[in-house]
Amino acid sequence: MTNGVNPNQWLPSWLYTVNLLQGGCQPILTGHAVNPQEGRDGPQPVVWIKSGGKSRVFFTTLGHPEDFKNDDLRRLIVNGVLWALNLPIPKTGADAAFASPYNPPRSGILK
Repeated sequence: MTNGVNPNQWLPSWLYTVNLLQGGCQPILTGHAVNPQEGRDGPQPVVWIKSGGKSRVFFTTLGHPEDFKNDDLRRLIVNGVLWALNLPIPKTGADAAFASPYNPPRSGILK
């Protein structure tokens, strides 16, 4: 699922606190808040999967508009969709190039 993805990325959006994953969910990537609040500086799952029977679920808490400027995030999401559809993921990762210019509005991101 992480084919072609550098897992050591910094994204400009915030990090959600996630309760302990349950029900057979498997974490794929974790993240750390840059500015932790309330002592929550431990790793948080940011990507996880769950499969069983014919079902395959890919989930991520990432995806703020600014995050999508990152090639690795887009590739990770396309890889995840391919995995959920039980389709092959290229060894170098899926093509995640923009089909047209992408210029999201700024919305609450501190730099």
